[in-house]
Amino acid sequence: MTDPDIFGLPRSQVQSVLAAACRQTITDYTVRFGKKQSSEGICGEYLLPTFRARTQSAGTVEVPMFIRRQLRKSVGNRQAHHYEFLASRGVPVPSIYGSLIDGEEREIIFLELLDEVHGSDAQLLAQPDYVQKYLGLAASLSAAKSTIDYIGQLGHDLTKRDFVMNWADWLPWSVHILGRIEHRALSGDLGDNLKDYCTRNSAKLAHLRRIAVALMAAVRALPLGLVHGDLRPGNTGWRRQDRQLVLFDFEDIMIDARFYDVAQVLGGPRPLRPGTKSNTDLAELFLDTYAGLSGERVDMRTFLDEIQIAWAARKVNLWEYLPPEVGGPSYDHRAFVGEEERRRDLLQMNLSLLVESAAALSGILDCVA
Repeated sequence: MTDPDIFGLPRSQVQSVLAAACRQTITDYTVRFGKKQSSEGICGEYLLPTFRARTQSAGTVEVPMFIRRQLRKSVGNRQAHHYEFLASRGVPVPSIYGSLIDGEEREIIFLELLDEVHGSDAQLLAQPDYVQKYLGLAASLSAAKSTIDYIGQLGHDLTKRDFVMNWADWLPWSVHILGRIEHRALSGDLGDNLKDYCTRNSAKLAHLRRIAVALMAAVRALPLGLVHGDLRPGNTGWRRQDRQLVLFDFEDIMIDARFYDVAQVLGGPRPLRPGTKSNTDLAELFLDTYAGLSGERVDMRTFLDEIQIAWAARKVNLWEYLPPEVGGPSYDHRAFVGEEERRRDLLQMNLSLLVESAAALSGILDCVA
């Protein structure tokens, strides 16, 4: 009988990981796969097996897992050491049962299987119960204290990655993209709605480009901390035994502005929850959790300034919403929106948010200059 394929790994290696997961010797095992047996993502492919393992002392046990293999061998995008370190710092992450490197130098990690969160990012962030847990998760990562060895490992990783967001080139590029958007919009290449918007807001767009330049110094002056880089509901899941919300997918983890992650949901000019006037109560919830975990109390004004700067620094680069015919990413790239009309709608929405935030940002940047 042929063994079920676990990314071509020898049965002995899989059995060794199972023994670590069960914390006892495994004499034999069988496997069945869930519906999503293998699905290629942007950077990884996945298996959802349930192992039925025979042990020496406890009879037969079932162990469901999430197994991920890198698509490419990039050393900088390996993740096992991040799961291990973050767990040691109390950050809620899936349990890692083991990691292996295959014959093509791709990492394979064996993780606790989570229950999925259901709904789009926007739908989940509109749910008060979910948002409370999500902010607690963000606070736990922001509060995690790095060691010298871990910082050194992160530095090694960053040199091996294909792309790292560096404010020194990200923000000048953002200024260039803002200019390109206005030029192509006024030429009619981005549709009538954006042409009309840019015609009516020429002075505000020029002001926005000046803000993007000022952000270069401001964002790099912010206090540092661990940053997930893509902390969104889609990268969270529920732990099965206690329904704890946990975080995964650490390919982009780095050290940057300490509140970068939470800034992406609380730092914009509009309240996160419909029908509310501000994000103040959510900011208080985050800061109380952060203080309890880190021992550091950050005052509200400092926090709001930091998250507005970090939000704008990330948001101001609108390249991902440009159609490919005017220099944006291709439609078939899975990391980006693949429909022209949807891209144009998102481009106008995000440009409008940036313009809306400009007055408040100007005041903050004047104070930190």
